[in-house]
Amino acid sequence: MAYVLRAESLIELDTTLSFARPSDKLLTVGWPAAIEPTATVSAPQTFSLSKLPKKETLLADLKDALARSSEIAVIFIDLDKFKEVNDTKGHAEGDRCLENVVRAVGGTLGRTGTLYRWGGDEFAISLPDFSTDEALATAERIRRAIEGANAGGDVPVTASVGVCAADRLQDPQAEALLDSADKAMYASKKNGKNRVTAWPIG
Repeated sequence: MAYVLRAESLIELDTTLSFARPSDKLLTVGWPAAIEPTATVSAPQTFSLSKLPKKETLLADLKDALARSSEIAVIFIDLDKFKEVNDTKGHAEGDRCLENVVRAVGGTLGRTGTLYRWGGDEFAISLPDFSTDEALATAERIRRAIEGANAGGDVPVTASVGVCAADRLQDPQAEALLDSADKAMYASKKNGKNRVTAWPIG
């Protein structure tokens, strides 16, 4: 065990745990009433299709993040030619394609954000403390990772990607972030696919 001395109490740090940041999971001994509970340990996300959080969780997470900070970005991903995989190879191959995409995105994303299943072949990512420029760089790496994953085999599955960060909105709200990132994604789809577009468009 390691110990950290603070003004009014002795804090016991459980060194058997893995920490996302130093403030995580501090267990008190001595004067517990004098110390407020700290954040729990954030475990690495499991990048498996069936275990991805859904859109309802994304909305709740965005609202919570915006209540704590004004800095957050959203990435929307819609797969290009995924329907062709399903139509020509069947749903089992379609599911395998989606799993390959999730692994490719997860390998690029790591612990910098959270990946969500929006529905069908659409995904979303929340990036706390990211500006538009930072989110664009991450989105481009993810686009390239999906393109290079060969997720659809002989069907070239790529991604149309949209990005919106709170710094591009006058009144950042969760719904506005999602709607703007979604519109940016559709602009990518309309303008040739396999590209990244940031909000505001144009």
